Amino acid sequence: MPLGSPLPVPARLEHVWGTATVHNTNATQEQIKKLGDEVHLRCPVANMIVLSGCVLDIHWRIVEVD
Repeated sequence: MPLGSPLPVPARLEHVWGTATVHNTNATQEQIKKLGDEVHLRCPVANMIVLSGCVLDIHWRIVEVD
């Protein structure tokens, strides 16, 4: 796009999503959800993403590996 021309979409992230997988743990799914909530509150990168107006949607799950 040439400089000065209008942008067709905003030049920023609008939605970040994904899955955080926890392997081989004795934790319950409820405990893993609480961990995810704490990360969301305390992680400086997550904080920066949310404060920018971006939606941060991370699903936390447990996977047992034999």
